[in-house]
Amino acid sequence: MECPIPARACLLLIAAATSLFGADAIRWGEAVDGLQLGIAATSSPEPALRVVLKNTSATVQRVPIGHDDHDIFYNVQITARSPRGDELAVFDLTTLRQHVSSCCGPGPEKIVWLDPGGVQEFTYPLSQLFVVNGTDAPLGKFLKQGFTVRAAFQFRDKAIVSPDLSFRK
Repeated sequence: MECPIPARACLLLIAAATSLFGADAIRWGEAVDGLQLGIAATSSPEPALRVVLKNTSATVQRVPIGHDDHDIFYNVQITARSPRGDELAVFDLTTLRQHVSSCCGPGPEKIVWLDPGGVQEFTYPLSQLFVVNGTDAPLGKFLKQGFTVRAAFQFRDKAIVSPDLSFRK
């Protein structure tokens, strides 16, 4: 029995949406020391940058992800890259406020234990991400100009880097 045309169109639409917004939407970088960094955009509950750290090794890994000082200050660095290749540092406004208001330096180290295949996710609302380059402008302004964004995570004196993510269709 063949599917009616509206049902077939609905199935194709669901398949397309799954490929755009499902797990395949994460762009993964190279694995380094058993860890891999991925990056994706999400729109729920608001537009955000999603950074995913994955244990690709066969053993449980002890991973320092940041410092705990009222809120958690993560070891994730975000960079915007212009179409010409110029790189600009991107800052999370919430983390910046916390770092500036801290009088005693970072709090105790925050550790997670990642099982093989386990992930740790970090979500950064786009409304909280700013480029500090003399203009202190929201990241969204740069993304509209064709900039891409990438993330890096420091681990065992090595940088684990995601691929660039473009917000242009």
